[in-house]
Amino acid sequence: MRKSDQEQLLAEILDGGDLDALRAASLARGLEAIRRRRRRHQLEILAAVIIPLLVIFAAALHRPSKPVTLVAAQSTPAAAADVSGVKYITAQELFALFPGRPIALIGKPGRQQVIFLDEIARADRP
Repeated sequence: MRKSDQEQLLAEILDGGDLDALRAASLARGLEAIRRRRRRHQLEILAAVIIPLLVIFAAALHRPSKPVTLVAAQSTPAAAADVSGVKYITAQELFALFPGRPIALIGKPGRQQVIFLDEIARADRP
């Protein structure tokens, strides 16, 4: 209750005026306060329902236009490898890089590993 309302109510009480008018004014003010509180509570409930619905609706409208697709990594062919800076060589070119050393290619074509046979022989010696 505001200060001016308190002073007005106190003046009416001390004035000794009609108590029925005082009761009616008090009832009217109390009912108005209850109505205000109820309207505020209804608005809070309405906002609690509507705001999440608006957020969901806005999120549904803001979806990206193109779906994102993931591509699995695949082995690159020789033509594509040249673009990435990797140069593929043949077995003869590999053997030419190590003249005088015994080497072998082990494994399936495309997945071969280079083995230096002279290093294996050194490892076997005590």
